[in-house]
Amino acid sequence: MDELLDPALDEQPTSEPAGAADAIDPAAVAAAIERMTICALRCLDVAESRAGASGRPETCTEDLLLAIASADGSAGKRALESVGLDAATLRDRLTFIIGPALASDGTVAAVRSPRVDRVILLAHRDATKRVRPSIGTLNLLMGIVRERQGMAVAVLEVPGVGLERIGGALARAFREEWSDDEE
Repeated sequence: MDELLDPALDEQPTSEPAGAADAIDPAAVAAAIERMTICALRCLDVAESRAGASGRPETCTEDLLLAIASADGSAGKRALESVGLDAATLRDRLTFIIGPALASDGTVAAVRSPRVDRVILLAHRDATKRVRPSIGTLNLLMGIVRERQGMAVAVLEVPGVGLERIGGALARAFREEWSDDEE
């Protein structure tokens, strides 16, 4: 769990303030996305589709978390399950916090929120620090935890689980070199 608490990884991916949407370098995000595993890319696509199908204009961290938790063969899914979290449980907790998803008249094209872009950059930083050739779902999950904001973190911080247990599960997964199953 040392890497979860490493202050060097808590630095923001850019030199701009954390909340500034214009502080995110689109080229850096695009480069990070190019480094993603097939499974991680699929999770990002599912998250964007989920948000669009709900009629929301932005893909949020909770969309990404649910996509990771639902992705068969995902190392992130295995890490979440190791602390007793599955997609159904996470979806129920989100519904309790933010209410049921609104019915949509149709699908909109959802763009990634600045927070999701920061998560991607944090995942890139994590993969680089670990000298991994690609960004997987474990790195995305670590990015969500490191962002420490948003509905995804609120769902993960519930009593009995908390970020420390998830950090321990991630540390174990990295130590044991879990990776996404690729087709």
